[in-house]
Amino acid sequence: MTAKELPLFDQDGAVARDENDNPIMAQRHEEPEVLRGDPELTRKIIDQLHFEHKYRSGALSFTTEDTKKLTPEIERDIMDRFEETAFAGLDRDRYNITFVKHTEKDGSAHIHFVTPRVDLQTQKSLNIRPPGKQSEFKYDRFRDYVNLSFNMDDPDKARRGPVERTRLEQKIYKHLVPGAMSGKHFAEALTDQVRDMVDAGEIKNYKDVEKHLRYLEKEGVFKITRQGKNFISVIPEGKQKAVRLRATFFKKGFTVSETPVLKPERQKAFLKADALVRDLKKQILAGKISDHAGVVKTLESRGYEITRQGEKYMSLKAPGDERATRYRSYIFHKGWSQAASPVKPEELLPPRETRSKSIESVSAGLRMRIKKDADYNLATYGPSVPVDIGGVKDIPKLSKAARKALENAEQICKALCGRVAENRQRSVEPERHWLDPAWMRQTRIKNMAKARSRAQKSDRTKMAPAEDQAGQKNPRRRQRRRF
Repeated sequence: MTAKELPLFDQDGAVARDENDNPIMAQRHEEPEVLRGDPELTRKIIDQLHFEHKYRSGALSFTTEDTKKLTPEIERDIMDRFEETAFAGLDRDRYNITFVKHTEKDGSAHIHFVTPRVDLQTQKSLNIRPPGKQSEFKYDRFRDYVNLSFNMDDPDKARRGPVERTRLEQKIYKHLVPGAMSGKHFAEALTDQVRDMVDAGEIKNYKDVEKHLRYLEKEGVFKITRQGKNFISVIPEGKQKAVRLRATFFKKGFTVSETPVLKPERQKAFLKADALVRDLKKQILAGKISDHAGVVKTLESRGYEITRQGEKYMSLKAPGDERATRYRSYIFHKGWSQAASPVKPEELLPPRETRSKSIESVSAGLRMRIKKDADYNLATYGPSVPVDIGGVKDIPKLSKAARKALENAEQICKALCGRVAENRQRSVEPERHWLDPAWMRQTRIKNMAKARSRAQKSDRTKMAPAEDQAGQKNPRRRQRRRF
């Protein structure tokens, strides 16, 4: 996070190198700024942990317009709120975290953070982002709280326009060497470009798509190699392998009026099914449907065909559809009734990403999640225990919490470093280069001694015939038994 230069990578993920096999480095636009924490101390703690997963890292990203609103006071408030959310119920002397700010050429900023996955008091593993929807909900609420508190952009709004999409793509691939975009990424970028032109009304049918691709071919972006019924194959500039474009508008006969392209077929089917379920639930809450028989009667009156019915699902074919869709909502279960499993009004709320957000509702949800996590952390890691910080008390510039955190971190580092060094002395031999003459001579002597020992052992275990042809015992065998 604090490096002033970054290596460039090629399409295979390997470090790009020049003619002399030296890595190609890119200078950062601005030097990273450490906002809070000690990167060196954080690195030492991470290096000495024996866990499989030693740290957690992430970034708080801001657009160019939001970066202009950032001030040192706002940055401190955001970092404080993040620590309160991530380390709910734990004092600052029980964890270590470092925040580093990066500023890009376009003016956008990112506050990166890294924290060792350890509770400094109990030395137990501490994961601030466990898997699951509850953890995702908590950090989404934190993001919404920051955006609403400081009037910043909300990423849950409608998908960004062509200008913003192009800026994000350039940002993603800015560290790639020229011409290093993989075929998959090239196809996705070209597909998004055509989709934006369809949304803007610049492309209305397959001929317009073909005209646009021919124009790009003349510009040297790619070469069209094949046009099939449902695809178009192109070879990007500087590549040898063709890329196949399979989106809806690359099919022959495509027109905007006949084939909507804004949503994939699977997503349209899901939205259509969701609309049916929501409409049925509205009628249930209105008292028009009370049990499973009422659901079946309503569907038949609308022209739906029930192709199959199980205990916990119902397959329906809508009028005009060729394929049936399976519905698994509990209102389609056999034996369902409003009295036994009532439909609640909260189920008719729109998806969380499309709801109107208020600072009151977001703050209440975040506080509730923080309280639950605080109770869990205190039950798992226990309350904080006072630590004798010794000579660190004499440093007046450090706060009490900072002195405790520093002392705990130093004690853990010393203990872990000593343990690792002791194990290394016991089990690891000094490393030597394989061309070192002394090492070669010593290795050769050892190998010769092992070979001689194996030969002697093999010679001793050779069994001679118990008796010779005259029927007498072999004296050589009796001699070997004395060894």
